Amino acid sequence: MYELAADGRRVPIRCCEQCAKTEDDNVKLLLCAACRSSLYCSKKCQVANRQLHKFKCRSAVRREEELSQLSSNDPSRKRLELTDELRRFTAKNRATLGHAAIQAINMHNDHDAPNKFALEVHVERVQHARKTQTCFRALRAVVRPLEYYATITDLSVLVHQRARYHHKNKTEDGMMGCILIILQCVPRQDSPRPVHCATFCAPDAKQLLNSRKLNWEEDLIKDMPGEQSPGNAAW
Repeated sequence: MYELAADGRRVPIRCCEQCAKTEDDNVKLLLCAACRSSLYCSKKCQVANRQLHKFKCRSAVRREEELSQLSSNDPSRKRLELTDELRRFTAKNRATLGHAAIQAINMHNDHDAPNKFALEVHVERVQHARKTQTCFRALRAVVRPLEYYATITDLSVLVHQRARYHHKNKTEDGMMGCILIILQCVPRQDSPRPVHCATFCAPDAKQLLNSRKLNWEEDLIKDMPGEQSPGNAAW
C-alpha cells in the first residue's frame, strides 16, 4: 500500500502489527527492540500481540546469534544473511503485501479465506541495493491453498497450523483475520533460496468493504520494483 509524496514518489505506508494503525492516524510507530522489524503504536498493542509475535521474534534473534558464530566464508552464512534481508524487506513492505493479499484471496467475498489460502510472492535480489525497502523486486505472485505448504519439507506443517492460530486470535480481537504471506527468493546458481513467512492482520469488515479492488498482482509488481539505479542487476 502506497501514498504519493509531494514530488510524485510512491511511499509505503507503515502500520502497527496489532491494530493496523498508520502514522497518518497521528501515532508514532516503534520497533520491537528484540527483532527490530515489527512496528507497534503503543505498549498496549505490543503486549496484546506478544503471543503471536514471539515465534517470529525468537526466530530473528536466533538467526542473529547463528550469524555471529559463522565465519564470513561459511556457505550457511550467505543463506542466513539473505533470509534476514528478506525478513527486513518484508517488514518494510508489510502493508503493501498485506493489501495485495486481501485482494488475492478474495477476502471481500469470503471472510474465512485466511483459513484456506496463502499468498506466495516470488522476489529477486537486487545487486548493490542501498535500501532495505527496495533490495528485492517482485516478479510474480500466486494464491495457494494452505494444505499445499504442509507437503513442503522446508516450510513444514507448522506453517499451516500457525496461520490458523493467527487467524483465530485476530478474529477474536475484532480484526477480520490474519493472512499468511510467503516470500520466496528465485533460485540462482550462485545463491541459496531463502524463504520467509509473514502474516498480515486484515482490517475490520467496514474498512475491508471500503478497500479499493485492484488488479492485485500487477499492482504488487509495480509497487515493489526494487531499487532502480544505473548498472543494477539481479543477484
